[in-house]
Amino acid sequence: MLQKSPKKSEPFKEDKTIPIHKIVKNLQKSAEKSELYSKIPCVAIACGAFSPIHIMHVQMFEIVKQILENTGKLVLVGGFISPSHDDYVSHKMLRKYGNSPPKNFKYLDSKQRLELIDLATEDSSWITSCSFESNYCKFISFATVTNMVASYLHSHPTIQNLLSKFGVRLRIVFVCGSDLICRGSFSEFQYDSLDIQVCCVGRSSTTNVNDPINAELMEAKRRITNYQLVNKRPVYFLESDPKYITPVSSSHVRQLLEVIQNLAPNKEKTDDQLKELQEAENAIGQVLHPKVLEYLLTMYEKS
Repeated sequence: MLQKSPKKSEPFKEDKTIPIHKIVKNLQKSAEKSELYSKIPCVAIACGAFSPIHIMHVQMFEIVKQILENTGKLVLVGGFISPSHDDYVSHKMLRKYGNSPPKNFKYLDSKQRLELIDLATEDSSWITSCSFESNYCKFISFATVTNMVASYLHSHPTIQNLLSKFGVRLRIVFVCGSDLICRGSFSEFQYDSLDIQVCCVGRSSTTNVNDPINAELMEAKRRITNYQLVNKRPVYFLESDPKYITPVSSSHVRQLLEVIQNLAPNKEKTDDQLKELQEAENAIGQVLHPKVLEYLLTMYEKS
């Protein structure tokens, strides 16, 4: 009886939505220094609307890199900022504003959000945008995104060739804020591989017992403890120094842009309007990359 010949494995297909150029470059540097004999290479990934990306988003990555590398056991070789699918973001904005969005409200589609991420990270040697999630055929959860990106990186021949000499496997680090831990369910944190870990970045507690930051941190830590007891998998809580993180939200950035859009074109302004405009311009300049700010202001001016 003739035996069936074994199926040939399908050739690896490059996915341009998951760029690896910075990862490969940093792996090569680590290999040259023989770091990979003693350190585990890691790639961080964060998912979210990023509408728009601001300084705190990038600072979270730098904090994760600093704290993990200070252990002496890990080296961050890549970081992906993955903007959510347009279906999710449009529904999120609809829930937020309903049928009464602010005057001159601008919806940033995935193409624009990716362009802004590229501008914000162009000077980084390890962080870049990842368009896999936003280009997918439908909305998928952050855990699914992380699993699929991890699977791609673990099977990429260039990456595997670099790592095989050292007998080490790439670790994927999902990065999130304590707000996601508090508002989400840990049933959403379902990962296929033990090479995927979660790092929650929380702002340091304050001395004011009534500060909502303290309540959020306590709730995040409680949830993380319960998750680890049930799932037997670690979630690392990284408490950041206030000196290294700028508290800001994309909602606040949109509010500042609205003030600038409403007041800047007016040739005649009252003293109060002029003060409000100057405060908004100063505030937004502190939380956005200069090129991101230029992009957004140009977009508003054209409308």
